[in-house]
Formats: sequence, structure tokens, C-alpha cells
Amino acid sequence: MGNAVLDRILAPGFIEHVEAMGKIVAHELHQLMQKFPNYITEVRGKGLIAGIRITPPVRDFVARLRNHKLLTVAASDNVLRLLPPLIVNEDEIREAIGIIAEAFAEFDAEQASRRAIAQRQAPFRFFRTADYDCETFSRSQGFFLRATAFHSRFCP
Repeated sequence: MGNAVLDRILAPGFIEHVEAMGKIVAHELHQLMQKFPNYITEVRGKGLIAGIRITPPVRDFVARLRNHKLLTVAASDNVLRLLPPLIVNEDEIREAIGIIAEAFAEFDAEQASRRAIAQRQAPFRFFRTADYDCETFSRSQGFFLRATAFHSRFCP
């Protein structure tokens, strides 16, 4: 078995293939970074070893990718490591990048949904003073301001 591995590695064109695939990985990851700039802050690596600095929790994102049948590892608190086999081909690289893009799109949709729910659930604001010309209700440590014309004028 060891001889078969050496035969493959020492075969003419093998190193050139690995270098070419590494360039494709780097290019595709930079394209992905342009598509999701809020979630991918940096792409780095050498050859086929790549690291993606991401803003979502990396361990949760690794689990999300595993659910999509793509194995990755966390390299640190915020770096996702990609380490494809040396015999990877261009189609497999593009498939993996597509899976990562799909996972980021799902994450983005979930974040947008959470923001929309939070906006719907918070129509009122709390204030500390009662110096406003509006209807207020005394609360234990502040005042509760009803959503009125005043609210839309003074509350972002």
C-alpha cells in the first residue's frame, strides 16, 4: 500500500495537479468571501490547505456543514479549516464550495428571520424619565411608553 501511495505522488504531473487545484480552491473561496462579506472576514492558506475566518460560531457552522455531508474542522475559535485530499478534482472542489455557500445562505436566512421576529416583538421602548408629552405608565424602575406618534418621532 505504501508503494502505491508513493507511485501516485511521484507520478508525472501530480504536484502540478495539486498546485492547480489549490489555486482553484483559493479563487473559489475569495469568490465566496465576496458573496458573504458579513460572515467571511478572511481567507488564507497554502495549496489545498485553506482557512476561512468566519463570524458565525465555527463549531455550529462545522455541524451545519456536517449535516450537508461536508466534513470540515474548526482550526480555532473563528477559523474553519478545509483540507481536501490531494487527489481532489475541480468538480469536487466546486461541489464543496457550493455546499459552504448553501450553508451560509441558510445561516443568513435564519439571521434575517430572527431580526424580523425581534422587530415584531419589540414595538415599545423603555425610558427612564417622564419628561415626555405622551401617555406613560409607571413601572418598577422606569416608564413604559406606548407606541404613538411621539414614539415614531423619538425612538429609532
